[in-house]
Amino acid sequence: MKPLRRKRPPTKATATVHFRHAKNEKGNKQICVYAECDIGGMVVGPIWGHSELAVRKAMVELTHSCDCPAKFHKAQDYHGLRISKSTRRKT
Repeated sequence: MKPLRRKRPPTKATATVHFRHAKNEKGNKQICVYAECDIGGMVVGPIWGHSELAVRKAMVELTHSCDCPAKFHKAQDYHGLRISKSTRRKT
């Protein structure tokens, strides 16, 4: 009879990204990103901007502050309307 194997904790957890507006330190309404872990339910944000860099920074912040056993978080679901466009030119 084979010994039972224990299931490893996931190395990646999925996360939901919310594109929203929030007031900054000066009271102005700005676009921002919130990230929510699908396993632990932890929410981080606001991360200012709707760019790909803002989404990646939200994933890093979520990984550092979340209590779930995953080593990394990956954005899978997106809610809200993304405002900013890509700054790359098509040539």
